[in-house]
Amino acid sequence: MSGSYYVCGVYRFLMSYQVQRLVAVSNLLWHKDVPTKVSVFVWRLLQNKLPTKDNLVKRDVISVKDYFCAAGFSEMELSIHLFLHCNLFDLLWYLVRGWSGFSSVDLCSILGLFNHYAILTLGSKARRSFLHLICVTCVWLI
Repeated sequence: MSGSYYVCGVYRFLMSYQVQRLVAVSNLLWHKDVPTKVSVFVWRLLQNKLPTKDNLVKRDVISVKDYFCAAGFSEMELSIHLFLHCNLFDLLWYLVRGWSGFSSVDLCSILGLFNHYAILTLGSKARRSFLHLICVTCVWLI
């Protein structure tokens, strides 16, 4: 039926789009100019496999009372908070956005951040690659 709405059709579309985004980011993640240890770190970050406090609580390594951000703020230390929303590191992203000419970046997810710098950036492939390297460097510094 033409013009009909099916949930499974929307789900397939969204999942295929997500896979395309992951492949594009993955292709830039293993960039020849990025040291292997940094690529592995970012790959683990995208998989939510870093030893952030939320992951340590899930594995019973630390107690729930030690769950808060290492920067001293009263937020829970999740990967998305630590790398995107923490007040301590927010200034870094603000400066990078200003320097790169972006007024806003998708800060809803870690993948969204890499997706923005890897895929959605206008310009040449070399510019996208360079901005992606800047993004990877910032994440590594944090």
